[in-house]
Amino acid sequence: MPQPYAAKTLISCTLALLLSACAGSHYQPQSLSGQVSLAQPLKLARDSTMVHLVLLDVSGSGGGAALLAEQFLAKPAQFPLGFDLRYDQSAISANDHYQLNAQVYSEGELLLQGTQALTALPHGLPATQNIEVRALGQ
Repeated sequence: MPQPYAAKTLISCTLALLLSACAGSHYQPQSLSGQVSLAQPLKLARDSTMVHLVLLDVSGSGGGAALLAEQFLAKPAQFPLGFDLRYDQSAISANDHYQLNAQVYSEGELLLQGTQALTALPHGLPATQNIEVRALGQ
């Protein structure tokens, strides 16, 4: 009887250690909300318009950016257009650099885009951030 009991105890302890190690890096949901606005008035066909938002970590060396959150908003009723990006707070480091990108497509063609730089504070990214989109080349 001592042998099976010892094996069960060892397995239980090993599983407990593994679970406690994983607990330190659990998902911490956070939200970045705001509005996408047009730099200049523009009539867009509502039924064929889509807005694509991405939150990127641009802190890494080598020019690569890591995708932290993404949202697609189809058929927006009007601009400014509200958004709410959900990301993992544990992926944010103080003083690192992040970027919010917005692209507006109409009838399948990219018409407008905007980029907003963000710097993480000690408590994370700001809770709200507005972004303005402009015609390509402006």
